[in-house]
Amino acid sequence: MKMLKLTAVILLMSFVLAVTSGCDSEDSSGIDYNLTKYSKTMTHSTVEDMTKENPLKYVDKTVKVEGRYMPWYVENIDKWFQYIEIEGDEGCCPQYLEFVLTGDKVYPDDYPAEETVISLTGVFGLYNADGYNNLPYLSVDEIVIK
Repeated sequence: MKMLKLTAVILLMSFVLAVTSGCDSEDSSGIDYNLTKYSKTMTHSTVEDMTKENPLKYVDKTVKVEGRYMPWYVENIDKWFQYIEIEGDEGCCPQYLEFVLTGDKVYPDDYPAEETVISLTGVFGLYNADGYNNLPYLSVDEIVIK
């Protein structure tokens, strides 16, 4: 019985190491979190962790993500926000991550059509606005259309 429990613990630890290995380490391209290589479940969990649970852990980390481009207009402040929609498991529960293009980019001229599938690589950060603290976003140099 003791041997069975020990075997179960070893198998569980091996599984955890296999699932998490490489998730927090930088790959050869300098990307800390390449969500394009994760399963949908792992991507969903990581974005949840980035945006809600542990955003400070990801500050200044380079993140790569794919999804659909979704602009959003906030009328009361007359401002456009840019988001990437990250699909959840089996089409359920998409998540949205705000991004900001560096340089003198202008909406809509420098952006693709709404719902275009895009890839972004950028630096994760947090900002404060309108009484809200630690709002997550990616600072990106370019939008790659998939």
